[in-house]
Amino acid sequence: MLPSLNDWRAAGEIISFKGHRVFVRVDGPADAPPLLLIHGFPTASWDWCKLWRELAQHHRLVAFDLLGLGFSAKPRGA
Repeated sequence: MLPSLNDWRAAGEIISFKGHRVFVRVDGPADAPPLLLIHGFPTASWDWCKLWRELAQHHRLVAFDLLGLGFSAKPRGA
């Protein structure tokens, strides 16, 4: 079953990067090989929701919403 968009957001956190709010979601075993998931344009980290559970069984997943997209800040001129 796929998570709702609200559940996806609740499982992540907002961090500060160079003064901007960036949504990040991390999951999977801490000692597993890391896997950085980068979404395309103009989408968001939620693109990975269909694969997330399976990938998290064997990898430490890190996904974020690029600046201006998803739950991240949308600064003018960026």
